[in-house]
Amino acid sequence: QVAIKVIEKSQLQSEKQNARLQREIRFLMLLHHPHIVKIVEVIETDEVLYIVMEYAAGGELFDYIVAHKRVKENEARSFFRMVLSAVDYCHKVGTWCYVGR
Repeated sequence: QVAIKVIEKSQLQSEKQNARLQREIRFLMLLHHPHIVKIVEVIETDEVLYIVMEYAAGGELFDYIVAHKRVKENEARSFFRMVLSAVDYCHKVGTWCYVGR
């Protein structure tokens, strides 16, 4: 299963913003870590950018926390370790680690 992020190029407000997005995609395509969603493919048309990513069945961490309102300490600790592991990996491979907005 995959998830597809659709970005309308008209929504990118400047060439600088477009360049940043392209750079972020290139970096993310280099990363291979169990706690970082992998980009499978990027399809670009004149108007739209489609980013095909592996599907994260559990959804986004932020949405999970909001839905549950409170997270038990041991669960929070587990999430924190996963995030730290991913950030540590990004630093070790020498790339910036981008976090979804």
